[in-house]
Amino acid sequence: MIQLPLDDRLKIDLGKPVLTLDVNQIALRPPSQRSPDHELLAAIEWNYFETERLEAAVTPETALEITGGIPDEQLGSWAYRRLEKSRWFKARPSGSTLALDAKESNDLWLDMRRRLWPNVTDTRLTDNQRADVSQVFAYTVASGSTVAHSAFITLDTGILAKAAEFRGEYGIWITTPSEAWKAYEGPYDLVRPTPAETDALWKQQSSILNRLRSGNR
Repeated sequence: MIQLPLDDRLKIDLGKPVLTLDVNQIALRPPSQRSPDHELLAAIEWNYFETERLEAAVTPETALEITGGIPDEQLGSWAYRRLEKSRWFKARPSGSTLALDAKESNDLWLDMRRRLWPNVTDTRLTDNQRADVSQVFAYTVASGSTVAHSAFITLDTGILAKAAEFRGEYGIWITTPSEAWKAYEGPYDLVRPTPAETDALWKQQSSILNRLRSGNR
């Protein structure tokens, strides 16, 4: 059984860029079937696995995961509890996450909801819109407002439209894969993978996922 705290080697290195990927933007298709917008997402992922020159994570919330009749006014604390479970995986160093109680979590989530979807009433808010709020919330709590070289990577136009407002209010950086790449490629010597290297990583990941789905571990 995993014991807390985790060893230092399993903790996120805050000396590297800490990039959080929008779970809805992760490329699930082979490289040959992806849009050009996903090319640098694949490059970010490749640098995490192959060069270890950056840290990458995926937000824990999807629309399916947050449904279940939970009132909007409690979704902040619900998302925060889900985030707490991630401590069993790669650990965040002390001081790099926000420590919130239930009220603070819910207040922050609701404030983000109002900023992200100001013209949508509660009764018309969709599960996907709630998931968008929870993704930005999770990123902000985990590292966005406390880690200097961090970014939330997305291609979602609704979220990107609020990037400047969220930057000013919460001190977080919401950006596209290409803009994040421009910011970090030079200073951190990121490597742009060849198509063959991207394809090889995809095949490796696809094989692992297929084994997990079939139960052949």
